This record gives sequence, structure tokens and C-alpha cells, in this order.
Amino acid sequence: MRNCNAKLKCLSTYLALVIKALITAVIMLPSSALSASKPNIVTIILDDVSDYQFGYQSDYYETPNIDELAENGIIFEKALAYPKCSPTRNALLTGRNPARIGATQVLNHTQKPNPDPEKHYVPLAEPILSFASESDASIGASMKEIGYKTAYVGKWHINFEKPTDGGSGYGFDKVLNLAGIKRDPDKNCLEGETDVHRNEEFTDDVISWLDSSDGNAPFFVNIAYHAIHGPHCVDDEANLQRFINKGIQNEFSRHNAMQAGMLFEVDEQIGRVIQKIKEMGQYDNTTFIIYGDNGAWIADAELRFVRGEKGSLYQGGIHVPLVISGKTVKDRGRRATNLVMPEDLFATTLSIATKSANPQLPAESDSESVWRVLQNEVGQLRSHGVIHQPHYSKRAQNGRWKGGVTPGTAVINRVVKNSNKQWKLIRNWEPELGGTGGTYELYDLISDPLEKYNVASRHPNVVSQLKTKLQEFENAGKFNKPSQNSAIYGDVVGVNDADSIYTKPQHGPYGSKAWPRISGKLKHVSSGKDFIWGVNSNDNIFMCAKPCKGDGWVKIPGKLMQLDVGEERIYGVNSNNNIYWRPVDGSGGWTQITGQLKHVSVGTDWVWGVNSNDNIYQCKLPCNGSWTQVSGKLSQLDVGKTEVWGVNKDGNIYKRPADGSGSNWQQIKGLLKHVTVGKDYIWGVNSVRKIFKCVHPCEGSWMLESGNLKQIDAE
Repeated sequence: MRNCNAKLKCLSTYLALVIKALITAVIMLPSSALSASKPNIVTIILDDVSDYQFGYQSDYYETPNIDELAENGIIFEKALAYPKCSPTRNALLTGRNPARIGATQVLNHTQKPNPDPEKHYVPLAEPILSFASESDASIGASMKEIGYKTAYVGKWHINFEKPTDGGSGYGFDKVLNLAGIKRDPDKNCLEGETDVHRNEEFTDDVISWLDSSDGNAPFFVNIAYHAIHGPHCVDDEANLQRFINKGIQNEFSRHNAMQAGMLFEVDEQIGRVIQKIKEMGQYDNTTFIIYGDNGAWIADAELRFVRGEKGSLYQGGIHVPLVISGKTVKDRGRRATNLVMPEDLFATTLSIATKSANPQLPAESDSESVWRVLQNEVGQLRSHGVIHQPHYSKRAQNGRWKGGVTPGTAVINRVVKNSNKQWKLIRNWEPELGGTGGTYELYDLISDPLEKYNVASRHPNVVSQLKTKLQEFENAGKFNKPSQNSAIYGDVVGVNDADSIYTKPQHGPYGSKAWPRISGKLKHVSSGKDFIWGVNSNDNIFMCAKPCKGDGWVKIPGKLMQLDVGEERIYGVNSNNNIYWRPVDGSGGWTQITGQLKHVSVGTDWVWGVNSNDNIYQCKLPCNGSWTQVSGKLSQLDVGKTEVWGVNKDGNIYKRPADGSGSNWQQIKGLLKHVTVGKDYIWGVNSVRKIFKCVHPCEGSWMLESGNLKQIDAE
């Protein structure tokens, strides 16, 4: 420097020497030092795992590698997933609530709703599904944009737009061994294909990718293991026996042992990934995220700690483990009670990569980062989460829809620390008899973690507040509701003491107890092939074309107190017992015919009726008043294709052939006030409004139905 002729020249020479030295130093740095500016991120998704199934939560399950990550990170005790895998995986990929995408059900149920409403006669038809596409924002693309090498390994089940196995897609430089695409998605063990267990194969692919990846860039890899999804098997029988030895009390316990063995083995695979990253010298610069896609099947494990199962809006279907581990986490070894939804891992991953609480997110993102929680900073984050599950669970057995889950939407609040409460509201979309459009359940998850006590009636203000949250979510964007199933509307109709109108299918299997409500008020109804007719308390007459949901009632001129719909004609009587008929489609006018009846019924070939003295009459169709008296006394009757049924003033039940042949009425066991003949069942209500049905040919084996009605009619 002393030989420089001027200060400026000396300074320039000095700076040039410094820059040259820095460039040389950077060139000579190992690749591990280059990538240290940004942490590597490994996201591991496990299948069908409930919150209580990690070793750090249990004396039964053993997950030593996951436990070690938990000790070196943070456990989120209030993490939630969606009830099925595809919605959760769509949320993880896009950072959006899957209801906004339309991805509210398992991928392979897209083409055929579950259940098929025409087969199972459930009161709601499920919405059409849609899933994330490659044109949507993805976590792979976002990470790639900020300089990461990216890979996706394992189970896909996100959509039908299949990335090429071994190629690239959705922002991932490499997609490998995609379960659900390359091989049968429902296989854990690959007998006959390879001696390698599926989850071991996934790990092999991860390690190979890490070996071949560019060491000059940080890496982001998403590993979606198939365990512990069924069918269940272990790679080493000793790992099953290990948990059987802990005690088998029943069939559920054996399921637990199998799941515990599978979980122990997938934990070993996670250990292999950890060991590989340690060998690379990258462990201290890697953040691990361990998460579950939904809760466990109740058929697979004895859920003593939660209510519900996979597919359910109760905690057994949605409360999952979440661990974030690594030096990104300050004050490691903590637990957090912050509410976390699947879509939040999108923003959180970007926060970890950029070390920012507010990373740049794609438009329409629903993701909220938990970076401040990782940094142990004070501050509330997500206030609530919405889980939209407009589907039935898969519980069809022998043609019937058995138990399981019905469509609903849940809103879950964060823990309110000053009151130590966490409220959860469930809206059930199935309408109930006596209700309009569903019911609500409210639980305090702090004082009632098993969700035993619905306290909605005790906390109307909380219900109102959470209903507002649901409405805001519904109004904010795409939100596919289940719709009324037109296949069931009008087969059987009835009215209660409040003149409210309800319907139910009369034929085929039916697993739901719900009677969907039809808008309107009538005191008497009748169901035909194409129309429902009825009269109100003022004897005004109304008609509604099927499927009638209450928004299509047409007022028909005239006054009747009772009527019945046939195939071509409708017959009715007024308050003076005069008898009228007109075409069933409502065309033309009313034609009065000879006779006096208080009650009338139309069959395939005959019209039957009773008068004010309970005398019985029949008339051959087309009936214009040529009545023939039939022996006996009845106060009400109904005629079907082959039989006519009736009840007397004492509630005794009788039947005989529809043409009136035979000399006597056959008495049937039971007591009813009103009876109607359907295609598959005889239906009736008794004096205390209880509803019964009996399978054709009915000899008195009555089955009690849910609900209360004063009058009922079957097509």
C-alpha cells in the first residue's frame, strides 16, 4: 500500500485483493456450508395415525426416533387434520382449505358418491368433488422459487392428474414411488413383487435422492409413508409379537398390537432418514415436520381416548400428532396448545425457509404460519378452523347403510386461555324430524375431550358466534353443500301435529333415521307417482311435482278436507262428505260424483271409502259413483295394488284383497290410528303418533321408526 501513488488507487487495489480473497474462500467452502444459509426441511406424513399413538404420548406405542425429534422440537397438542386423507393432502400441497377446492372426500370416491343415494336412500346427495391441479399453487413450486431442491416421495392420493413417477411435477424436481399411481395404494406389504416393505422402499428412494441431489442448494423433501393405513402387516413378525406380549384382552387389542408394530417399523424408517442426514453433515441444519393425515379407524384400534374415527368430525377423526423439530425451534422440548390446520404447514414451511413470520404466499391462501410459536414469541395465531365434511362414511353392509358418519361441518376455536375453554360446533346437515335443515352440537374440548356432552342448549351465545364463523366461511368462496336427495322425496309423506310435512323412502334399504322436511304446512297429504297433494287447516288444496322439496307448491281451486292420489285420478271429500275427482296432474276441474264419504282412497283398479257411520264402500275405476257396500266397520282405510288395509275406531288393524273378494276381513296384530299401503311396506301411526312399518306380506311384525306423525301416506 505504501507504494501506491494516490489514496484512491491504494484503496482500489486493496478492495480488489479483498474481493479476490473472498471469492477464493467461497469457492473452497464445502457444500454443507453453502446450504447452511437456508435450513433443509423434511416433511413426513403418516397415514391413519391418531394423536395418542406416538411414544411420547403412550405407555404402549413405541416411536423412539419420533420421540427424539419431539425432545429436540415442539409438540403441537391441538393440531387438526381433515377426516379423510385426500382433503388433508390437498391442503398440505396448496395451503388452502380443501372445501375451497372441492376436495372434501377420498380421491377414489369422486366418480361414485359414497354412498350412492339411489341405492342407500340417504336423505342427502353428496356434492361433486374436484381436486388440486398442477395449475394451482403448490408448496413444491413455492420452495423451488426460493432456491430449494424439491422431492415428493410416497403416497399421493391428491388428484387424478398423475405426475410421472421418477419425473417432476407440481413444483417438485423429483416425484418417486407414488403409492396410488405406480402400485396398488392399499398395499403396505409387497408380497409377490419384492421382498422390500413399501415404507422401506420409500426410504430407499429418499436416500437415493439425497445422494444424487445438488449439495450446493438446500433440500425440501416430502415423505408420505403409507403406514399405518390398512391392510395391516409388519415386515418383521417379532415387531408384532413385541406388542402382543404387552397384553391381548380382545380383538381390538390385537389390532392395536399390529398398528403398534407397523408404527414401530415406520419409526425405524424415519430413523434411517435422520441417520442419512447426519452422515451428510446436515442434521443441525435440518428441520423435521412429522404429521398425521387423519385419525385412526375405530375398526383398527380401540379408541378409548377419543370419540369417533377416521372420516368423523369428532376428535377421533381429526385430532392428529404434529411435531416440528430442529434448531429452527427455540427453547426446544416444549408443548404448544395453538390451533394448527393442515393448510398452515404451507406458510410454516416457507417461514422456516425464509426465517420470516410473514412469508410471501400465493393468492387465496388460507395458510397461517406458526413461526412465532417456533420462536417462542408471545401472540395468538389462528383463531378458528373450519372442517367441511359433506359426506357419509363407508359403512354399507348387506345393502344397508350402517351407523358411521353423516354429512357435517365443524368449526373449532383456539384455546381461550383466560377461560380455559376450546369450543367446537358441529353442524349436522341431515335434517331431523321436527327440525329444519339440520342440528347443532357444541362441545368444550378442554372439560369434555371425549365429546360426551352436547351443551348447545346451555350456551346459545357461543353457538351463535360459531354459526357466524361458519356462515362467513360459506360466504367467502367455493363451498359445496350436500343437497337434498331427490330419490327419496315423496315416496312416503306425513304430517305432524304442527302440520309440518316430512318425507322418507318407502322402498329399499335405509340406514338413516332422518325424515327430511318439506317446506309448507298441511294437515293431510297424499303421495302419487309424480305429484304430492295435500290440504291445509282451511281445507285449501295444494299440489307439488316430485321431487317436491317445498318450493313448488301450487294452490288448486276448491276445498277438501281429505284426498288420495291414484295413478290417473285424485279423489277427495269435503267437510259435507261430498265426493270429487279430477286428473292427477291438476288439469281440468273437480267433478262431483254420487255418494257421501268422510274418507276415500284410490288404488290401481278400485276406489274405497268409509262414511260417517264407518260403513265401508268400494267402486270400480273409473269410479263415477257406483258404490257397493262391503261388510265391516272401519274409520280409515288405504288401498294398494293387491290389498286394502284399514283400522277401526278401537285401532284394530284389518286387511283383505283390493277387489273385495273373500268373505271376511283378516285382523292383523297391532293397534294403529292411521294406515297406508306402500310398495314394500305397510306404514302406520298409532294414537300417540309413533310411526311403524311392516314388510310385505305383513302379518303383524311391526318395526318402530323414528319420529312422530299424525297422518302418513305411501305411494
